[in-house]
Amino acid sequence: MYDAPASLIKDLSYHPTQAYDFFIEDAERAKYWVTERKYNDDFAAISQALETASTSYNVVKNHPRGAAEIAALAVNGLGGRRDFGYVDNPHLTKDTVEGVAAAGALAHILKTYIQGMNYSIFDNEDTGNLRKVSEDHDVNNNPLGIMPRFDVDRLSEVLNIVGRDGGAFLKLREAQNSYQEKMIHKDMTNPEFNDASQRLAKTEGFVASSIGTGQIKDAQAHDAYVKAWVDLAGAPVSELTGLASKYAGPAAPVAGWASDKMIDDLKSRAEKKWADSTAATTADMEKQANIAMQQFTRSLLLSADADGLNGYQKGVESLGSSNESAVQNPDGTYRLMTRAEYNDLVERARTDSAAAETLDKVNSDLLDVAGNNAGFLPAGATRGDVEGSFKDPFSKYY
Repeated sequence: MYDAPASLIKDLSYHPTQAYDFFIEDAERAKYWVTERKYNDDFAAISQALETASTSYNVVKNHPRGAAEIAALAVNGLGGRRDFGYVDNPHLTKDTVEGVAAAGALAHILKTYIQGMNYSIFDNEDTGNLRKVSEDHDVNNNPLGIMPRFDVDRLSEVLNIVGRDGGAFLKLREAQNSYQEKMIHKDMTNPEFNDASQRLAKTEGFVASSIGTGQIKDAQAHDAYVKAWVDLAGAPVSELTGLASKYAGPAAPVAGWASDKMIDDLKSRAEKKWADSTAATTADMEKQANIAMQQFTRSLLLSADADGLNGYQKGVESLGSSNESAVQNPDGTYRLMTRAEYNDLVERARTDSAAAETLDKVNSDLLDVAGNNAGFLPAGATRGDVEGSFKDPFSKYY
């Protein structure tokens, strides 16, 4: 059935200024269209209008607070609907997931406001204010600018939707990787690294537990999304672009294609890389959480190494020749293998049993380095701090 008012909402997605005015001038009107109005297009039109109103360049530049309020409304409003995301259907044969058509727009909103997503997760945001924004400060009391605040339960529903679309999944992973690069940088102080590492770990644990699955009661499906998300932590843009081309095809849109095949393949790759597929065949949350957080710890260690932040790079403690993750320099000293070298070993381990055996040792040694003075311990972040920050939200939202 043709829905004329919804068609007008769709038209707003092509007109940023008008879209902004529509959602900002009358709060009650906006609330109705976002949280109450019924749609027959799987929330495509309303999500695209919200995307335009909150992410368009000139709108964000000229109205940063209003744009952030609309971004908060999009996530908190749609994520709080009973007919959006995971929907329990007691009178039907199976539960459903509604709103996948909104995945691309919502991923773009989260990408634009990735800092707000991270701070909302770290602070366990539970706002009842659909339009909540804040102006926070970093660990050095520097202003961070205006950012939307996302209620974490409603954000979890949105992440469920984002994960179902391959392009949206990769868009959010790219945004979080870029944010991690911004947060982990050369010459950062020890307090800055300690703060950033735990914030990033908590975000990774939260997103891994929610992306693509939400509350769906399927341990194996959940396991696949967890492994796909964590496996791509720190991946370069070129790799993410390559995945999009491979699974969606070069002519496919940025979003709008099912993520199932890509997720399954990434899950298999992760199991080879992590050298432990136990959680793929059990509903054991504890094992799954441990495996995922250990891989994130390795990823964080490699990120710190790329910026010269590890203890052995600062002369605190050297790496030894017995460490399988160490590579000898021309001068006889040792460095940690790079992310590219690690990924190359993973590829070889798929078909070479000797490489697979080496990978097992490398994975173990990387964790050892992360926990001693050759790793990021001198910066004040213990391995236990990082893994605990990852595991707590992961277990809560499992």
